[in-house]
Amino acid sequence: MSIELHFAQTPAMPSLLLRAAIARKSGASSTVPAISASLARLDVSAAKLRRYNQVCGFTDDIDVLPATYPHIAAFSLHMEMLLHKAFPFSPMGIIHTRNRIEQRRPIALGEPLSLKASIHSSREVAAGLEVDILTEAQAAGETVWTDLTTVLKRGKGKAAGTKKRGPMSEFEHSQTWELASNLGRRYASVSGDYNPIHLFPASARLLGFKRHIAHGMWSKARCLAALQPELNAEAFAIDVEFKTPLFLPASVRLMHSMTDGEIPFSLRNAQGNRPHLNGTLTAL
Repeated sequence: MSIELHFAQTPAMPSLLLRAAIARKSGASSTVPAISASLARLDVSAAKLRRYNQVCGFTDDIDVLPATYPHIAAFSLHMEMLLHKAFPFSPMGIIHTRNRIEQRRPIALGEPLSLKASIHSSREVAAGLEVDILTEAQAAGETVWTDLTTVLKRGKGKAAGTKKRGPMSEFEHSQTWELASNLGRRYASVSGDYNPIHLFPASARLLGFKRHIAHGMWSKARCLAALQPELNAEAFAIDVEFKTPLFLPASVRLMHSMTDGEIPFSLRNAQGNRPHLNGTLTAL
């Protein structure tokens, strides 16, 4: 039996994070139910979009939404599904491992959009249980944007042999960014994701981190802002795999190459020998 959740407005992230902090689930079952969550209309504030663009490095143009922007509303729908009593474990401690966004065409600011997210599939892997969450944005019945988010619940999983790490990819171009200590708080103010691991060193240490870390979706958005002008395509897909935490403050290097219709890239530490994320930006 499937579970359907319906929302007239975007669920508020602060209350979702509070519910997640106090949620207690046994986690005894690995059976992931069929749950979906829909948002009747996504309303985007021009002022909030402008601040998002500034934090993530996009241009000041707010006529269209960056491809990563609808994920903010999608994330709150994801949280509602993961917090549902039928879902077997708490979202706290779940790790965001991969994300793929497809922009079928540019989305104009003010264009009426609806969102629908659903738990798409799950599987046991060596590190535990992976869950895929698929989100679609529609305008006038047309699917204009999709988001496939993969999260991991650590556990025993399937037995697997030791996976050897291959040599790191080489890239033709690179640029260096200096990331301030307050980056997590700035991104939280536009995304609504006030997870304590992103805010302050002390709050992150309470959850087992040595310092606070940048949001993974900020890293993805910042890479897109830098690389999208080089792709020069209105329809594209951007795939990323999150690798290691990006502790703040930090100096990082965006490294990339350019092929016909595709840009492979990696966001690494200042020395270029530890990836925070690897990805590909591809014209559709």
